[in-house]
Amino acid sequence: MVDPNLIACIYPYDSLLYAVETINMRENQSRRIVCPETESQNLNMYGGYYALELRFNEAPGPSKGQGFVFGTNPDSDIVLPRSKCLKGVWSTRCAISFEDRDRLTLKDLGKGDGIAVVYPGRVENPELGILRDILPDSSASASAGASAGGKYPLVVMLHRDLKFYIMVSDHDVDSALHKGNVSRFCMAPL
Repeated sequence: MVDPNLIACIYPYDSLLYAVETINMRENQSRRIVCPETESQNLNMYGGYYALELRFNEAPGPSKGQGFVFGTNPDSDIVLPRSKCLKGVWSTRCAISFEDRDRLTLKDLGKGDGIAVVYPGRVENPELGILRDILPDSSASASAGASAGGKYPLVVMLHRDLKFYIMVSDHDVDSALHKGNVSRFCMAPL
């Protein structure tokens, strides 16, 4: 059964040092979980067995109007490491939120070199500031297939040395419960 409060889980991509560091940072501790063994095997995870959860019942912080913000700012919802090697990773790098048609999206906040979302079987390189549906359209998801648990694995590249797997929870997006969760998420006070 799908957890109705779970939006997505974020896993380190392979053994990239900065992705693993992000998952293990003290600032992200409240969102950190131990990965189920089956998911870590499915993702070929080399960087550890921890993930970060994005949940409806644990709303984003001060930048709530933008969704879950990834950035080096300590007030970000997912705090990214600061390093000279990560040029283009700014205080507010990108955000995951619900946009048009209540679709979960990733938005480049326009401070960096762009972001790439890699779906199973295809690649997209969005330009700065463009929204991208995190869930692939029905034709792409049908051809790519879903992983165990009905989730869609994808890779988000914030920098060549900072990549994450994101597994989006498989909700019935037409259900009253999901629509209510999305509505509360989008309408919460800033």
